[in-house]
Amino acid sequence: MTTDNLIATVEVRCFPDNPNVISGVLNTKKARFDIETKSNGKTIKRTPLNLVLILDRSGSMEADNKLVFAKQAVISVLNLLHDDDIVHLVAYESDVSIIFENARASTRQYLYHLIEKIDTAGSTNMSGAIEAAGHLLNTYVYDGYSRRMFLFSDGQANVGMKTRAELTKLVAEYNNKGIITDSFGIGADFDSEIMKGIADAGGSRFYFLESAQVIESLVTKALVCVFGVCGSQARLILRGKNGATLTKIWGHENIVAGANVEQFDDERGIVSLLLRLAENMHNKLKDETIDRNLVCRGYEHKAFLMEECDCDDMALY
Repeated sequence: MTTDNLIATVEVRCFPDNPNVISGVLNTKKARFDIETKSNGKTIKRTPLNLVLILDRSGSMEADNKLVFAKQAVISVLNLLHDDDIVHLVAYESDVSIIFENARASTRQYLYHLIEKIDTAGSTNMSGAIEAAGHLLNTYVYDGYSRRMFLFSDGQANVGMKTRAELTKLVAEYNNKGIITDSFGIGADFDSEIMKGIADAGGSRFYFLESAQVIESLVTKALVCVFGVCGSQARLILRGKNGATLTKIWGHENIVAGANVEQFDDERGIVSLLLRLAENMHNKLKDETIDRNLVCRGYEHKAFLMEECDCDDMALY
């Protein structure tokens, strides 16, 4: 199945583990769905960006040059933005400071020294910084601009909201308002549960800035993902046909009702699932003798698996 819009094509392909099914008998089948998106090749102007950079400057960032790496990442972002993008910088420890706000990326030469002056101090008020960033995006509203947050931190929150559940709930609330959050883990000792949880709740990705050598490439990858987005909050809805039920989705919360898969492996574009084919022909088979075509052959997936043979008793899914 292929779906087109003005700027992209989404193609969905289904691969059952075995294309054969016995009619009138309870069958369990595994299937893999591949989801592929492609540009239609049309040249379009990308959506401009209204971006808040959130920089952890707490005492824990002093070890192993973590703050140095984080500031390099912030500068790399400035260098990659288009001149008409809007950028803000929030730095936090126990207190939250707005280093600059509502700046055009074209003024980056004047912003570098403000970043370089940032030093470590105090504890880690991550939730306060996220709230300040959300306030900036709600204060400076530009029609047609994508609203994003980039969080650079080791994830060790100890002031305000401290737990993964609290922080992800906060980020999810902003995501529901159209603000997307990427997270960048700094240093080998970062809190992976919090940083990955924030990216998931924010509707975007997590990146690990392990060393200075990977900063530019990962920041570039993050911005390419931002600039290349042609849609967000996409959903894949899977429904059984003729009584088939979805019983398992590998690698995801096992939400069977409605088969609403909101997050799948978008690096590989794959969803694996288990379908159970109902005994929808049971009553008919009790009264009839099946002497041919008991095993129906060969069907392929289009919008669903279409029947190729002419067997009246074939169960589709």
